[in-house]
Amino acid sequence: MKVICTENRAINLDPKEVTLFHSKETKFPVTKGEEYIVMGMIVYKDSNCIYYLVDNNFPCWIPYPLFNISDNQLPPYWFVKIFDKKTSLGDLFYLAGFSELCNNENYHDALMELESWALDIYFKRKDEIKEWYFEKW
Repeated sequence: MKVICTENRAINLDPKEVTLFHSKETKFPVTKGEEYIVMGMIVYKDSNCIYYLVDNNFPCWIPYPLFNISDNQLPPYWFVKIFDKKTSLGDLFYLAGFSELCNNENYHDALMELESWALDIYFKRKDEIKEWYFEKW
């Protein structure tokens, strides 16, 4: 899936829907007009918002209203994980993306902490998805 950034500020986001920003002045690390490969999608327990995992040098979860979808086909070998809202310990509800993101309990946190081993996997999977897009056309 590919998306184009239409806004990089929180100015028009609804804080009841999008819970991961501090104020309307929050600026997200994406560039308006830039196309991004979505490496994952997440929904948190206390939110109704989908966040896309994209990167502008480092991976970050960005709210979907800041993008338009330019290619809605999901890459091969994506996985889904749904967490029980009542019994799971973390704040995740829904997670979709490449294998390690969905199937390794430690990976999500390691990626958000920008641990080198997690970043290596992330960029390896991104290269594989780029290759798939290239072959697709």
